[in-house]
Amino acid sequence: MKRNKERIPIIINEIHYWKKHRLLPAAQCDFLLALYTNGEEAKNQAALQGGNRIVFPLQLLALLVLVPFSFIVIYFTKLSAILQMPILFILLLPALLLYIFMIKREHPLRNLALTVLLMLVLIISVFIGNTYFKGPLTTELVIALNSVGWFIYGRLKRLPYLKVTGVLALLFVIVYTVL
Repeated sequence: MKRNKERIPIIINEIHYWKKHRLLPAAQCDFLLALYTNGEEAKNQAALQGGNRIVFPLQLLALLVLVPFSFIVIYFTKLSAILQMPILFILLLPALLLYIFMIKREHPLRNLALTVLLMLVLIISVFIGNTYFKGPLTTELVIALNSVGWFIYGRLKRLPYLKVTGVLALLFVIVYTVL
């Protein structure tokens, strides 16, 4: 009996590892965790989710405000490019931190955080391209490079929507440039 009590934490850690690395479906991992912890794991997750009731809307609001605010900084202020650039990078930092935070906790909004992060990277890279590398195809080239990056990241992280978006954006840029 004492030996079983020593094994249970090892088994629980192993199930967490399976769940984190997607070796088993999450539903099965939750079932096994509930089985080995006598339901304590589900209670802990419910308590954590209860604590997130305040944080969740704030995270969502922060994510949704970042992109429009970056447009305001670029197009509706009379700040010089040297001042706009740090503001844009300051806006990029919370998006990056939220994305990392949500990835670690497997938050349901992690794909939204990634989308906002990639949109901010696109906006900033187009802004940098148009400010410092003025050329006839600068914007198209920057967007094409971003779309290739989206495709590669989507392939690495197994995100089909990102791969499709990358391909569609690249096709759109090619058609726009040719026509």
